[in-house]
Amino acid sequence: MQTSAREAFDALELDATARLTWQTYLLTGHRHRAAHCVRRAFQLAWNNWAVVGADSSPEGWVRARAMELALSPWHRGGPRMQHLLRLPHRQLRVPDDTPGHLGLRDRALVRALLRLPRPQRHALVLHDVVGLDWKQTATEVESSTPAAYGRVARARRQLARSVPALVGDDPSSAGFGRRLGAQARAAAIRSCGAEPRNVRPARTRMRARLHDGGLTVAAAVLVLGTVGAIAGATADGGSFAREAPVRATPASPTSAPTSTSPAAVTAARVGGGTPARGAAAEAPAEVADPGLWQRAAFPATPLRVPSRAADRAAPAWSFCGLFAIPCGHH
Repeated sequence: MQTSAREAFDALELDATARLTWQTYLLTGHRHRAAHCVRRAFQLAWNNWAVVGADSSPEGWVRARAMELALSPWHRGGPRMQHLLRLPHRQLRVPDDTPGHLGLRDRALVRALLRLPRPQRHALVLHDVVGLDWKQTATEVESSTPAAYGRVARARRQLARSVPALVGDDPSSAGFGRRLGAQARAAAIRSCGAEPRNVRPARTRMRARLHDGGLTVAAAVLVLGTVGAIAGATADGGSFAREAPVRATPASPTSAPTSTSPAAVTAARVGGGTPARGAAAEAPAEVADPGLWQRAAFPATPLRVPSRAADRAAPAWSFCGLFAIPCGHH
């Protein structure tokens, strides 16, 4: 970029930083967070200076980005869960200012502002504090003019219920918005200061370049890692050769060994003995399902229990079709 662009950017940052910081502070309630949002907005402005320099209000462009960052949930633009369990119409205690407790009334006003919904707070700060007209306010909040007017009116009514000792209890009275804006502006300036502190435009430009360069490098690393992972998974999956499926050949009942008949097994169980060695034969090697020939040879049918008195108490054994062993439960 040309030197004139750097000079224009430096002049804008030196002139508007303090003003934008206290304006953003009314949206966040946190001085350091407001300063961070303003610094990041100026970095975005430098990266898009071709557009910002040609804008009719470069300060307005930066203010819009700073307030957008302040209200963004990713930047924690103000406490959201702090007043979840409190009634919205509850009045805040407004202490009197004393030399030892300067700023308590300002803190009460800022707490009341933070209770407002974000769209209403945004529109109220732009119109009553910054001093934009209704059309400009609607443009910055990206809404129609009647919608922006409705947000400001609802915010004023809420503040009149929350801190009537500060702003009054009649939001429809003449000059209510001007008084509210003056008090909020004074509180923000006392909190953030009216003069810029630690403003270095050269450092802002350097951080803007580093931020964009870091995002580009991170995106490139992510893309390369994703492509490498996909290529590795594809290479590993293609190295496995497909095996021909093995067709199951059920054996005939006569091919099973005679020593594994249900009667022989049951007789051995009833007599207190165990089946003879070799009673359980292994399935043929060519059969894919080892239990297929057993199910074909020995269907799961209950066996007749001997009529002896000693054996009547024995359970009705059957040949289990699930585990292919004598069983009295399946």
